[in-house]
Amino acid sequence: PGVSCLFAALGKKGYASIVESPTLYPWLNDLSADVMERVRVYPAQTVVSAASTTLDSIMKASPPTHICSYLHGRAGNWVQDMEYARGAQYSLPLLKYAGTADLKFQPTKDNLYRKPTTWKWVDSAFKTCQIQLVNLDNMCKVLQA
Repeated sequence: PGVSCLFAALGKKGYASIVESPTLYPWLNDLSADVMERVRVYPAQTVVSAASTTLDSIMKASPPTHICSYLHGRAGNWVQDMEYARGAQYSLPLLKYAGTADLKFQPTKDNLYRKPTTWKWVDSAFKTCQIQLVNLDNMCKVLQA
């Protein structure tokens, strides 16, 4: 990544991976030990050049699932999903703004649910990082993992 990406990641207590380069990162040895624990430095001779690969193939590579939480919401789109909407309704009345909107909403044949509750986000960058809805049916599976 570029230096600006590295600073942003470390500034937010995130992690970064860089290729060893005293020219690009002459200040790397000046970082504190707690910051350096979050930096993975790859020796320059072990890194394969990305020049032979296309950006498309890089974007299609599946990241390890443990970093998916850092990738969610960066690429994708909102889609209307009435099946999702059916399960996304509150069973008990809410208070405040959303509760008032729910109480005032009158379903019709063509409009069964409040429109804001019929949309869901679908990540498009990495298929292995799709969000799985947690409900009572699969809660035990989540807790066992």
